[in-house]
Amino acid sequence: MDLTRARAANAGRPGSNLIAVPGTSYDPADGIRLPEIPRRKIVPLTLDEVDALTEGMPARYRALVVVGAATGLRQG
Repeated sequence: MDLTRARAANAGRPGSNLIAVPGTSYDPADGIRLPEIPRRKIVPLTLDEVDALTEGMPARYRALVVVGAATGLRQG
């Protein structure tokens, strides 16, 4: 399809005045470096801390604390 027919076929469509050139693209984020995020060491709760947390919870939530500690759910 020649350029004239391609323009006529796309007339009235959003972006119809743009022509894609094979092998080229524009990336507005090209060259931007993301900031480095320092990794924190993950320290699981001790058994004593889990017990204390369980004791401080209302009875209906105690099982959730135990399940969370036993399955490694994230704190916070």
